[in-house]
Amino acid sequence: MAQQGNNLIVDDVLCNGEMPEYLELLSTFDVHLVGVFAPLEVLEAREAGRGDRAIGWARGQNGIVHRGGEDAWKVDTRGASADACAEGSGEGGGVRGEHQSGGGGGRGGRGTG
Repeated sequence: MAQQGNNLIVDDVLCNGEMPEYLELLSTFDVHLVGVFAPLEVLEAREAGRGDRAIGWARGQNGIVHRGGEDAWKVDTRGASADACAEGSGEGGGVRGEHQSGGGGGRGGRGTG
């Protein structure tokens, strides 16, 4: 799809060393990492409330998902809607940081929240 000129959002949790493969696969595209964050208690409440998640995944992934700090942007989702986060507004949410990826440099995406 990306090779056809479509913009894509890849929503994935990368915590098992997959980043090098992502970077290689996406190296010909202008790709930006966005780290999606929330406090552990918020993540666990969301996990329990969804009903389709194994309890304990949020806690298990929390300490390893953002290791490496390669995110071009950081989004704090603790108290904001998805729309507010996308626009960088809202209490306790929004985009933090500066875009740091150059054209064609290749970056992957990851997140929990």
